[in-house]
Amino acid sequence: MSMLEKKWTVESDEEKGIVDYLYSCLKIPRGIVRNAVKNNLIGINGKVASIDAIVHKGDFIDCIIPESRPRTDAPEDIPLDVVYEDEDIMIINKEKGVACHPAPGNYTHTLLNALLFRFPTQKEGKQPRLMHRLDMLTSGLVTVGKNEAACKSIGKQLATHACRRIYTALACGVIEQDEGTIDAPIGRDPDNFRRMGVTDIDSKRAVTHFKVIERFKDATLVQLELETGRTHQIRVHMAYIGHPLVNDGTYGTLVEGIGFNGQALNASCLMLTHPSTGQEMTFTAPLPEYMEKLIEEKRSEATQAAC
Repeated sequence: MSMLEKKWTVESDEEKGIVDYLYSCLKIPRGIVRNAVKNNLIGINGKVASIDAIVHKGDFIDCIIPESRPRTDAPEDIPLDVVYEDEDIMIINKEKGVACHPAPGNYTHTLLNALLFRFPTQKEGKQPRLMHRLDMLTSGLVTVGKNEAACKSIGKQLATHACRRIYTALACGVIEQDEGTIDAPIGRDPDNFRRMGVTDIDSKRAVTHFKVIERFKDATLVQLELETGRTHQIRVHMAYIGHPLVNDGTYGTLVEGIGFNGQALNASCLMLTHPSTGQEMTFTAPLPEYMEKLIEEKRSEATQAAC
């Protein structure tokens, strides 16, 4: 999937709407430009451009525009780590680097493409559905509803917080509280359109509960539970309290030589009520090897420091 990424300062004195301006500059169909604006892929002076934004001389434009998009989602033979499956649900342990759904800049090699391949005979609109998402660089458990009744049941559990999602993460610095709750609204970062942030502008309530598992010399192993499900919620909330996740280049700092891309975060436990049987079910996934290795290194550093 090719992308057009450009940054420049407007030199023309003529004021234009953002869609007309980008069309005239880039010669890309208006529909593609309009979708890029709606998907928050266009920034003016560091802020998200609204669809009715006017461009003035001296404005700084930052854009990410998909140059083309497949007409349909294509089935792909992608191996899945299936933790559990029956006629109603499937629990998948997603690996880091695989997106859940196609999105601008990443329309292939997603879990949705894998499901379309795994269930090729399903009628249009009746394919198994991913009920919640993980960031591309976050590993762990995701739930798939395999029929309409299951999707409705799990969707209701997610909406009422009856379906519990618990994560394990390594955060920067030593967290002094043994446990706590972060209740802070999340929306698009007003100062950086490429990120989310804690803000009162066009935001939604977001609640994350955390509990310290182990403290190291310069990091803390934490368990986190989502009460709401906002984009990048855990990453934003941990950065907000001054403890961004280790190796989170968007909300914290990349670690040189760490050996893996993305934040040290894993969706390690999922609890739900089975949509047909009513049985309370708990699913767990082990930490990926790269996180286990990092934790052992931090534990060793803490032990040496104590000697």
